[in-house]
Amino acid sequence: AHARRQLEDSERKFRLLAESSHAMIALLQDEGAVYLNPALMRLTGYSHDALMQTSLWDLLHPDDRDMIRSYRGRCLRDQTAPSSYETRILTKSGETRWLDIRASTFELGGKQTILVTGLDITERKRAEEQLREMEAHLRQAQKVEAIDTLEGGISHDFNNILMAIMGYSSMLSGGAENQSDLLADIEGINHSVERASVLTRKLLAFG
Repeated sequence: AHARRQLEDSERKFRLLAESSHAMIALLQDEGAVYLNPALMRLTGYSHDALMQTSLWDLLHPDDRDMIRSYRGRCLRDQTAPSSYETRILTKSGETRWLDIRASTFELGGKQTILVTGLDITERKRAEEQLREMEAHLRQAQKVEAIDTLEGGISHDFNNILMAIMGYSSMLSGGAENQSDLLADIEGINHSVERASVLTRKLLAFG
């Protein structure tokens, strides 16, 4: 009798805590749900009766069902499944919500039972996605800025090279006073062409 009273007292405490909790709480056995707390109804938009009569697998996002089915089987068999993970569910309205899940096993009524708790982390996941998008935009802006800087530098360098080539060409067309001056002008042109070639290779490397 004393043991029964202790069990009943523990059940009352669990129910009180579970029904006042903001976290989703479910007790699952092979044949389905044993207990679902009100937070799960508020999260999904379904009534208690609807959830008890519907397979909870239908709540899971199609892309996550195989993962959760694998975790559930491993948890019931040998408890090697992850004790925490993130997954998605579909609400009655069709909205996708993210949950941070915690799962553990124990025996209830002589049957292996999974205690599942879940916190709605949808807003956090959306914030993380927005952050990733902002980082991507920033990287793109930095690339554009780098290209603009490169473009300005290339324009300046090429202009200097062209001016040098034009200068040497002008001196050649005016006629060199001696062989030494002629060779110097030709060397100047060759040097300018080499600078242009190096600049082009750097541009290709950057691309």
